[in-house]
Amino acid sequence: MPRLSAILIAASLLASNALAGGSFEPVIVKSLNLKSATDYELVIQPTHSSAQSYKDPYFGSCSLFTVRGTYSLIQSTFLFPEFVTRKSHVAALERLTTALKTSSPINFGWIGTGFKSVDPKIPCLVRSRALYLSIDPNVTAILSFHDGI
Repeated sequence: MPRLSAILIAASLLASNALAGGSFEPVIVKSLNLKSATDYELVIQPTHSSAQSYKDPYFGSCSLFTVRGTYSLIQSTFLFPEFVTRKSHVAALERLTTALKTSSPINFGWIGTGFKSVDPKIPCLVRSRALYLSIDPNVTAILSFHDGI
């Protein structure tokens, strides 16, 4: 169900843009190292459920998942939907900070090619070029973008 919600959220926001799919699931923020207003290293712990049949292609097999991210002005200007802005990226980082401080689960995922592997031998370490805080009446999620969609 979370995967469908992410797709529906993205579809409603993208309007005329092509959608490349996406997903999110509840995670626990284990650490967040802010290196600047937009650069960060995030470590999350997916909350895999034994009843869950869907296995996320990025962090579905990871006990801990590390994202080295930034906000890419070039990507966001030319390849990301217009709602993926520096302001939305900073808002997503603020929400992650709150989740870390409160140890609260937060929905985290991706759209399109949401992440890129840093090293194929280390599948649970990835890069992100932008985050987006999606707030919907039914669900709130932080979604990662790496390449245009």
